[in-house]
Formats: sequence, C-alpha cells, structure tokens
Amino acid sequence: MVALGWILVCVGLILTCVAMAVKHSVRKQWKWEQTTAMITHSSVQRLGQRFHPQIEYLYNYRGREYRGQRFRSLLTTVNWRGPSESIAAAYPVGAEVIVYVDPKYPREAVLEPGGDAGFLPFFFLFSAGCMLAGAVMIGSA
Repeated sequence: MVALGWILVCVGLILTCVAMAVKHSVRKQWKWEQTTAMITHSSVQRLGQRFHPQIEYLYNYRGREYRGQRFRSLLTTVNWRGPSESIAAAYPVGAEVIVYVDPKYPREAVLEPGGDAGFLPFFFLFSAGCMLAGAVMIGSA
C-alpha cells in the first residue's frame, strides 16, 4: 500500500509540472501575430455527454489562406449546453474577428489566446487528489 501511495504522490507532482509547462506554452499565444479572420461556421456540437463550441474561420497570413477551428487552447468543457452556446453566439457566421497565428506554424491559430482559465484549477485539483490519496496511504501504513 505504501508503494501505491508513493506512486500516487509522484503522479500528482508530475501532473502538476506538466500542467504548468503546458499552460506556460499556451501563454506564448499572446505574442503570436494577429490578423483578421472571417467566421464561416458557428454552432454547438455534442460529443458524448459534453458540449463543445464548433467555430470555423478563414484567415490570410503572409499571402496564403488558412482554415482554423481552434477557439481557445486547453478548453475545458461541461455537460450542459449554456457555456458553449454563449461562445458560439459571440462568433456569428460572417463576423470579422482577430485571430492569433503562430508565425512558425501558420496553420496553428486561435481566436482567444492564453488558454482556458479553468484548465489549471482542474488539473491542480486532480493532482492534489492524487497526492492526498497517496499521502493517506503512506500515513496509514
């Protein structure tokens, strides 16, 4: 039981480090180049028990046309329709919007840079749960 406890503690620590590294990487999107995009599709899609905003857009970058679908990186989704409907409503078909384009990989673009605010709290709670369960297993031995 002690070994499993240590494994859970390590998994929690590793998940925390990975989540922080991924979030740091996504924050770089604020420095990506901006260009305009045209919304070509905006709806809510149900995948299993979860709802996702489905936003598609066209943008030109350095003389080439690209199609994007990423609304926000690390998007956390929920099992009710409301939040996804709000996002889709904010990006109606035909709207001209700003898109952030990765200058190294122009096929990578995002409408809202920086990632989802709910990503880190979700991962920290999950990681803390792993570490707490591991600590309980170690302490009860």
